[in-house]
Amino acid sequence: TGGRGSQTGLYRVTYVGPHSPVEQPDITESQLREATKHRAVRRELEELHVEVAPQKISFIAEHLASSDRWIRFAARVALENQPVDQWKSLIEAATNEQTRLTASLALARVGGEDDQSLLWKQNAIADWEATNETDLLWRLRSLQVSAARTGLPNDTLQAAVGKKIEAIFPHPSGRVNRLASELLAVMKSSETIPELSNLLANATTQEEQIQYAKTLVNAKLPWSLDDRERFVAWLHASRRLPGGKLVDAAMANLRADFLGQLSDEERERLTESISKLDEPLPDEFSITGPPRKFVNNWTVDQLSAKLVGGEGQPGQKDAHDVGWNVLAAASCLRCHRLGERGGRIGPDLSAVGKRYDTRALLESIVEPSKVVDPKYLYSSYALTDGRVLTGRPVGVNRNEITIETNPLTGETEVIPRAEIEETKIANISPMPAGLLNTFTPEEIAALIALLKTSTE
Repeated sequence: TGGRGSQTGLYRVTYVGPHSPVEQPDITESQLREATKHRAVRRELEELHVEVAPQKISFIAEHLASSDRWIRFAARVALENQPVDQWKSLIEAATNEQTRLTASLALARVGGEDDQSLLWKQNAIADWEATNETDLLWRLRSLQVSAARTGLPNDTLQAAVGKKIEAIFPHPSGRVNRLASELLAVMKSSETIPELSNLLANATTQEEQIQYAKTLVNAKLPWSLDDRERFVAWLHASRRLPGGKLVDAAMANLRADFLGQLSDEERERLTESISKLDEPLPDEFSITGPPRKFVNNWTVDQLSAKLVGGEGQPGQKDAHDVGWNVLAAASCLRCHRLGERGGRIGPDLSAVGKRYDTRALLESIVEPSKVVDPKYLYSSYALTDGRVLTGRPVGVNRNEITIETNPLTGETEVIPRAEIEETKIANISPMPAGLLNTFTPEEIAALIALLKTSTE
């Protein structure tokens, strides 16, 4: 499927050739019987999702530690549907650790406030440091659900469990750190802020960084000035995080929440570094030198003939670099992203080479208004005071419309609905025409070649 306004084809792909030497192993009769048996068990457990049958709790308990996660989860849901008083003792009496953990999550989900102390007591005496990653995730998630649904236990139990969690935090597993840090923040642990600051500074993935930052900002705990400074430094570094526009929106909300927490003294000490957050980033996509000379007012037919006919094929060894230079010189990277480089205003170009042929790519560049994705269309609003505002709607409610008037800076303006006399959709692309008029066929061919090979 080419996409909006482009050629679409339906293909039937058939393999012709010898059979692959790698054959799937035959399924034996014993395997079939075992699979049939497992399905029967799962379906019997699923019947107990609606049927209250206390006499079958022992049957349910047998499968809480099943190696088949479908059976294990079906057993947990079945257990949750039975009277809690008749199975909550499993948390203490079970000899299998997985049975105990699965029952603990069930109790956290459906047990009353009085039942939760049993869950917390069990975790207070457990050996957390000898627990593997998977079991730690079960423990932490059960405690999270318990705290979210019925609140934290008494101070004594809370302190005992808090020490257990602090003993394994930070952990080599990012998944464990995520759950542990969220719990410690809710439990007001003094270890939360400094340890999370260290994790944030050393996180290797963008996902981990944002998760730790969110937990830090949402933690209702005192910060040291050093931790505040480290967070501001991360805010500076995060301005170049890759991703779509939602990344920018999420980071803006995170920053606003953080700045809203600062005391007057902290704000004064951090004034200089905070003010630099509003400075524009260095333009890494600009090309220095004199303005480019006009080459031709290119049409799609002209360029298509040259590129397809071979006249404009890039012959130089540095064609890849030439393609990147064209992207920068034509200001494409201010709005579009290719791989890990570029802006987030327009569509991502990383996979266009797999979706469009050469002519379709040329059309989208030379005639940007021929087909415009509706979410990028601008609207013009004639107001009662005589003004006409043009922008892309980014927020709409009953009383007002918010439009983005400058995509490069993210500037917006709020328009009260009562002041709008007329609205017209401008079927013109925000992307200007003529961007290729200062480039030679060879340079344009290098650009198209880059777009078509960028995902390889």
